[in-house]
Amino acid sequence: MRSLNPVNWTSRLTISDNVHLVLLDFYIPGFDALYYIQQLRHTFLNIKIIVISSSVSPTDRKECLQAGAKAYFEKHLPPDIFLPQLKKVIKDEVIDNDLSFVDKKNEDYSLGIKKKEILILLARGYSNKKIATRLGVSPETVKTHLAETYKLIGVCSRDEARDWAGLHGLV
Repeated sequence: MRSLNPVNWTSRLTISDNVHLVLLDFYIPGFDALYYIQQLRHTFLNIKIIVISSSVSPTDRKECLQAGAKAYFEKHLPPDIFLPQLKKVIKDEVIDNDLSFVDKKNEDYSLGIKKKEILILLARGYSNKKIATRLGVSPETVKTHLAETYKLIGVCSRDEARDWAGLHGLV
C-alpha cells in the first residue's frame, strides 16, 4: 500500500492503479477534501471513499456524502461501532451515515447542533462571514450564536473558544 502526498496525489493516480478504497481525513490544512472526493469519484467510478474526521458538524458530513463519499465517520466513534460499519462499507452493505459520538463533556453544555457547527468552524479559523456563507445564515446570526456559546462554555474570546473546542474534541 502506498501513501501519497495530498497536494499532488490525484495527478499521479490513473485508472490502471485499480484503487478500491480510500480513507480520507476531512480536515487537513491546505487540503480541500471535497474537491479530492469529487476527483476520485470521477476517476474511479466504483471506488469506496470513507471520510474520517474529528468534525461532528452535520454540514461537513452532508457535503462529503454529496461529493461522493460512501461513509463519514467521526474519529471519536468507539471501535465497537466503527469497525462493523467499516466492514459494511467494504461489503457494499447499507450503513448508518448519521452515527455520531460526541464526548459526554460536550453534552453538559447544551450547545445544540448549530452552535456546535459554528464553534467548529470558528476553531478552524473561519471568519464570521465565511461561517455564515458556509451555513447559509447571516453574519449577525453567527455573531448571536457565538455570544450565546461563549456564555454557555464560559469563555470571553475567539481564542478561548478555539482552545475550548480543541480540548473538548470538536476539532
